[in-house]
Amino acid sequence: MEDHANITVPHNLIRKAFYNFSALREYSYSYSFVRCGHSPPVLIADGNWKIAFDLPAHLFRRPNLDNISEKDTQVNVRTRWETIEKKMISSGFCDGNTFANPYACPLTYTAFTPWLGNCSRISDIVPKTEVFLSQKDRAFTSSCGLVMDEDTILQVLESKTPKREALVKACKALGVSHVGSTTDLINRLEELLLYKDLYPKMFIKLQKAGVGGVLHMTCTHSVVYYQSALWWQESARDHGDALLSFKHPPTVFVSDIAGRVARHVNNRTNQCFFQPYDGRLCANTTEHIQGAAEKLLEVRFPWVTSVGFSSRTVSANEATNSSDRFSSLHPVTGTSARFSLYDRFHQKNQRRQEELLRSLKLAPHLAALVNSSVAEQLNRELSSSKYSLCQMKDEHYMFSLRLYFHLHNKRINDKYTKTLNMQAKQAVHIGLYGKLTFRSEGSATAVPEVLTSSREPRTDCWGQTNIRARKEIPDFQLQNPPNPQLDHVLDETQSPEEIIGAVGTSVLKRLDLMSLGLNQEVEATVVNCCLSQLSIISGQKGKDVHAVNSYAVATWQPPLNCDPFLSLPADASSKDCIIFPLCKSSHWTVCVLLPKLKRIHILRMFLHSQHLWIAVYSC
Repeated sequence: MEDHANITVPHNLIRKAFYNFSALREYSYSYSFVRCGHSPPVLIADGNWKIAFDLPAHLFRRPNLDNISEKDTQVNVRTRWETIEKKMISSGFCDGNTFANPYACPLTYTAFTPWLGNCSRISDIVPKTEVFLSQKDRAFTSSCGLVMDEDTILQVLESKTPKREALVKACKALGVSHVGSTTDLINRLEELLLYKDLYPKMFIKLQKAGVGGVLHMTCTHSVVYYQSALWWQESARDHGDALLSFKHPPTVFVSDIAGRVARHVNNRTNQCFFQPYDGRLCANTTEHIQGAAEKLLEVRFPWVTSVGFSSRTVSANEATNSSDRFSSLHPVTGTSARFSLYDRFHQKNQRRQEELLRSLKLAPHLAALVNSSVAEQLNRELSSSKYSLCQMKDEHYMFSLRLYFHLHNKRINDKYTKTLNMQAKQAVHIGLYGKLTFRSEGSATAVPEVLTSSREPRTDCWGQTNIRARKEIPDFQLQNPPNPQLDHVLDETQSPEEIIGAVGTSVLKRLDLMSLGLNQEVEATVVNCCLSQLSIISGQKGKDVHAVNSYAVATWQPPLNCDPFLSLPADASSKDCIIFPLCKSSHWTVCVLLPKLKRIHILRMFLHSQHLWIAVYSC
């Protein structure tokens, strides 16, 4: 442009103006997909070391373990990112002046702040323990002379299976500790390669091997949920920090180091995170390993079908009020199990036989829903910006990456929402859990904006703890005494989007309850909540009643044809009653199964002569 127009373009001024403008913009940075919600059931992780940046070599000196405090192992993401944005805004006033930027801070391990959405993370303070990498033994040997030439050491590092004896010899030659595992020795050697002036050939090797870069985690639709800039090469510790940052960790975690991630995270959580089977798809037995090797083993899970449905929620009788968040149910899959599996590019290259049980191929129904290559596709997309990202300073690098992933996510969300609005006959809006939900056209046209004060359930309308079953209803006729709470809930002049209450993890708004209490088509989530309350009340009367989720019943029919037994509890034959809600042609039918009596009742309701009739068919 300068040569063509014969002008001088102020590059630095334009760059500063861009970052100043972007920092002033109130981007949401929600980092979620409206199809998967705030807590995706599947996350796919990968690192990209090709988009690294320059740092002074002295910053890579590892701190002494005795001097590491709590602030070095965790970071407040909200405060840190606000500081970065304020620093960029202030740079327009401070650069070129004698006074320093008031928001400047020293570059430390926690300064490389990760980011995940506000509704996805467990809190503003998340773990960042990269400072502990390769800190087992920092003792240096007395030998500091270079008795091995640089080419020999480079050949050792380039070997796919380096011998421990050669690594120990190289460590002694360079004056670093030779105590620890093979990985520790390699990490110590690679650390020295940062000194380009001393070892120029091995410095080039280090750049190819990948130290630093970015770790990103996406759902199966390539939407980024987590990203973090790295000082060192991608490790299991970085993956563990990310997983422990989520409010609801994913049920399925896919990566190229799945075994190392499972062992590391379980060690940090007292073997509570990846369970059962240490994150494998089945138990580590000789029969299972042999079946996996011979491609005869197949694993199925009752929650797999729910991964592909955005409307699946955990009902009250499925959820558990556990104080341990690692044993709580995932809001989408409805299970507390978690699995660490290999992506399709690395599932064949495992030395340990038990790692065969981490292959997605063992669960074909799950593999059909999971595109494990989305992380690699995102890396290819990032390669187009490789040159500019590698030339940036650390703050600009982190800020640009977060903004890049946000715009990437926004493009996918907007495309999906636009397509759904064009094809759907009902209006859609984003619900409390970050998923798109359907509403009837008549109701959606009058939906106002949700008030800030209405984001939490109203305790005066819901959450009653004194619900009990009535002994009898006189003449089977429901009495209708004045009820101010009911009148408030069904008040059509109030906001339909006001949150009234919750049953388990299903949040109910006024619009949901209006579909139940007024002359409208009832929504499936409301049906699930009603049947859940029915199960609770029946339990109070000594009856064991199980209500099947209506979304699961829908999968029994063509074209999915799922096995109905996968949706039933193991003790289904001992239940007093099992209820199946079924919607067909906008009409609900309730099937009541009495296992002990081996009898089925089918209840259908219809309106005739201004009277509500219930037809019961028994067999």
